[in-house]
Amino acid sequence: MFFRGVKVEKLDNSDDETIKDTYQCYCLIFCHNKKFNILYAPTADFFKIWYKNLMDVAVLSGYNKQFKNIKVIGKGSFAKVLLAKNLDSGDSFAVKTFDKKALEASSAARNRQALKNEINIMRLLSHPNIISLYEVYEGEGHIYLVEDLLKGGELFDRVVEKGFLSEREAAALITQLLKALEQMDSMN
Repeated sequence: MFFRGVKVEKLDNSDDETIKDTYQCYCLIFCHNKKFNILYAPTADFFKIWYKNLMDVAVLSGYNKQFKNIKVIGKGSFAKVLLAKNLDSGDSFAVKTFDKKALEASSAARNRQALKNEINIMRLLSHPNIISLYEVYEGEGHIYLVEDLLKGGELFDRVVEKGFLSEREAAALITQLLKALEQMDSMN
């Protein structure tokens, strides 16, 4: 296992009447050593807060039950970026996919730590000019980072296509960049 700590798997809906009667409330179910503990939330709002806080620290399993990969939209040295569709909501996301074998190679210790740092930092950031990290999944062979899908393309490609940016366009881009940097700096 690449990550240590909390693992979360979403349970499938069940036709079992006992389960339906038991879980008509808002609850989180924890299992440890084959013993189940249920944490009941008094309202849907409390449940959403608990769930969001759990997702901020958890690594999920069952990526292929939640997402359908559509196509590769980018490649890097250690990861591919996939266009993926959430099977429940139909929403599209960018999913950074890391091959665990490459990350677990003894020479890749620095890269493993860099990935863990990236995840920890992205979980702290919340700003309109910074890509959001929604969920982290770990499967048998891959690690998946579910992030915002940006459809505008690469800034470099946009500049090359236009030939140059006007002063107004450049100022707007730099303002967005500086606001994002200000947010990151404020968090040290």
